[in-house]
Amino acid sequence: MDEESEVIKKKNSGCLIQLLILLLLIIVLFIGGKILYKRLNEKVVDKQSNDGYTIELVAIDNIKWPFGNCKGRLVLKNKDNKVICRQKIEVNNDGTTIDKSNWKVEWKTDRVVVTIKGYDDSEEKIYTLFFSE
Repeated sequence: MDEESEVIKKKNSGCLIQLLILLLLIIVLFIGGKILYKRLNEKVVDKQSNDGYTIELVAIDNIKWPFGNCKGRLVLKNKDNKVICRQKIEVNNDGTTIDKSNWKVEWKTDRVVVTIKGYDDSEEKIYTLFFSE
């Protein structure tokens, strides 16, 4: 009887370990798929350069409804194309993705000032990104 119960315990613990491994694999695949989906649906809408520095307006295509806001990112790069600053943004564009008409860029000696305005925004959002690394 003791041998039988030990065999059953080993089988049960083996099934439990397999179940935990399967659950962990599902979680890893879900998170990896979500990250990959985000990366594949990002696109550079526009970029402007001044004195070797480049600012990019990146749209993240994740609109869930035919109305509302959309997400994006401002990416400032130095002369070596190294990212020195990232800023998340949201634009109220009535369900459409971010485009060139949503931003205005003003270059200063030590910073870049970006003004973001969506179709449904009553106010402009101003972001200041500095060149220092």
